[in-house]
Amino acid sequence: MVEAFLLVALLVAAALLHKGFAFRQERERRRLEQERISAETTLRQAALFETVNGLRRLMVPSARLYGGDYYLAADRVPSLETMGDFHYVIDGEAVLLGNVGVKGPETLSLISQILDFLREVPDRHPATILSALNLNLIRTVEACSVACTCARFEGNGVVTIASAGGLLPSVDGGEVTLPPGQPLGVDLSSLYEDHSLVLAPRSVIAFGTRHTSNEVPQVKAGGGAMTRQSCMWNVSRPSFC
Repeated sequence: MVEAFLLVALLVAAALLHKGFAFRQERERRRLEQERISAETTLRQAALFETVNGLRRLMVPSARLYGGDYYLAADRVPSLETMGDFHYVIDGEAVLLGNVGVKGPETLSLISQILDFLREVPDRHPATILSALNLNLIRTVEACSVACTCARFEGNGVVTIASAGGLLPSVDGGEVTLPPGQPLGVDLSSLYEDHSLVLAPRSVIAFGTRHTSNEVPQVKAGGGAMTRQSCMWNVSRPSFC
């Protein structure tokens, strides 16, 4: 009887030991699996950042607009931390500058979609470009928000601007007043308006994204932005125009 009891006790103890060993094995397996997933996620994120950073470098603005009457240059360019910034020059006439409201793997695909659309858009009027892009994004992207500004540069210093929730540009330090408009991809009924101004020779119009303070975008003498933003583009009109 005692021997039978001891045998049962030994069997129970062995079963408990086996169960505890199996539990520790499973816990270790899960820990290793989590470490593997974490390492793979880190590698994917690093690859994504490097890809987007390469795209960012390719998109650093430097262009002659309207046959050389204007010069577009980056004063502050997008960083890895704010990799949703983008710009695009359309046939040397119109410029779209902005920031997509998504981060992560969707950032690159959304920017690529925007740039692909802009390559095909036939119109050069800012408000029309924004309306067409808004319709395209709402039809093709489940949920997004793209804050941007579009400007068209013409002869005699005429600049036409429309905003879709983007920062208001400034001319020689003074903020341009125009209807702000809703970001793209939010509302199908959003309306965008063109606003024209004349840029005097030697003047600079500054466009920025991701305002981080209540400052009005400022431009130092000779160009050069003083605003704390992730991105700043300056368009200057030479004195000989």
